[in-house]
Amino acid sequence: MSAFLKAYRYVNILSIDTALGAVVCAMFFAELVEANVWIYGKVALGLTVWIIYTADHLLDAKKVKGVASSERHRFHQQYFRPLVAVMIIAAVVDLTMVLFMRKSLLEYGLALSVVVALYLLVSQFLKMLKEIFIACIYTLGVMLPALADQEHLMNRSDKLFMFNFFLIAVANLLIFSWFDIQRDRADGHPSFVTFYGREKTKAVVYGLFAALVAISFYLVEVHSYDLLPLIILFTMMIVLIVILQRHKFFEVHDRFRYAGDAVFFLPVLYLLIEGFSK
Repeated sequence: MSAFLKAYRYVNILSIDTALGAVVCAMFFAELVEANVWIYGKVALGLTVWIIYTADHLLDAKKVKGVASSERHRFHQQYFRPLVAVMIIAAVVDLTMVLFMRKSLLEYGLALSVVVALYLLVSQFLKMLKEIFIACIYTLGVMLPALADQEHLMNRSDKLFMFNFFLIAVANLLIFSWFDIQRDRADGHPSFVTFYGREKTKAVVYGLFAALVAISFYLVEVHSYDLLPLIILFTMMIVLIVILQRHKFFEVHDRFRYAGDAVFFLPVLYLLIEGFSK
């Protein structure tokens, strides 16, 4: 493993790349609907996503009896108290950002916080639906900064576009669970894959891909939607499909996780193209 991958491994284990990817995707959608997103909203989103994912990993690590099978959960077991301390500091900074947010963003943020709190309370009972709930929360978080800009209300095509993004988030989590099935079973972590198996899960992922293609075609043909953002989402899904197809390569050193999380940085291409065109 190269020095870069070794360094990035800890960025991934700590869910830092997940948080940054959420901010990139939020900027992508805000640019798409021409919404004005303040820096405080971006910082708050990144911190909130990191807190949610870290809390979820800590709860999972806490449930494991003995040493966890996955490196991520072993890390959260070993550094449980320091991570809790950092999470509390991040929460304080996150709450401080609230003082500088527009009222609409604060209201949406509080509503999403209630949803997140409920998820953390009942996550152990969700079992096979866990991936769907996390994908839903992630998608809502990405949409939040743009939604808070009341001057730019979402139309039907924008909602369908974001549903496509939701499909990608679900596919991403299902693929991760597909690779982690043995470790999840060993640690007693239920998931869609542990309930329905790898073959049915693979079929669901292909179904999500087909749905994304169909919705994209509809957006172009009926709503004359801009091709570029749709191509970005299509590329993100294609990368996930390749990860699943070339699973023997991507299961080595958890490459699937690095590549799967990296797809949420692809919208940077849209931001750069739009930036140069202005």
